[in-house]
Amino acid sequence: MSESAYRTVVVGTDGSESSLRAVARAGALAGGCGATDVRTVALQGSPVEALLDVVRRESADLLVVGNRGLAGIKGRLLGSVPADATRRSACDVLVVHTTG
Repeated sequence: MSESAYRTVVVGTDGSESSLRAVARAGALAGGCGATDVRTVALQGSPVEALLDVVRRESADLLVVGNRGLAGIKGRLLGSVPADATRRSACDVLVVHTTG
C-alpha cells in the first residue's frame, strides 16, 4: 500500500520520548498523505493487544509505533511492542526509529 492510500492511522504512545516522537511523525505522515483520521492510543495493559484492537475497530491501514518504550522490568515483561506489532498487525506498521 502506498503512503497516499493511508486513510486511518493509529499511533501508540506509552508516554516515553520515543512514543511521543512517533506521534509527531504519524501526524506529519497523515497530513502529508491526506489521511482522514488519526487515532492516538494511550497504552494500558497489553500494549500490542490494545493497539491491535483499535486497528481492527477503526479499520486502520497504518499503525505507527516508536522503536523504544518502557524501560526496566515492566518493559521487559511486556516484550517488544514494535516486534510484536509488525508480526501480528493486519495493516502496515511504521516503526519510527527515534533512539539509538
